[in-house]
Amino acid sequence: IMVASYQIVSEQSPVYYAYFLGLISASIAVLNLLPIPPFDGGLIVLMLVEKGRGSALSEKTQSVLATTGWVLVLFLLLYVTFFADLMRLMGVQQ
Repeated sequence: IMVASYQIVSEQSPVYYAYFLGLISASIAVLNLLPIPPFDGGLIVLMLVEKGRGSALSEKTQSVLATTGWVLVLFLLLYVTFFADLMRLMGVQQ
């Protein structure tokens, strides 16, 4: 993101940089709506399930879902960091 920002600022008008920042913001908004419990999309899904059931989920179930969601997010973070960043820095082609 920093390299792209630098290139846009140095080579384009400020309007393109504003578009780039808007693209990043929109990408974060879409990511936030994923139906994984740590994100807002997960909360929306849980609320829809509770609405359909007519009662709240047990605290144990909510805890298991939240823990599972955080483990998934942590796994994705480590996977992307390893394969996208570290492999590129080591010069390994995929």
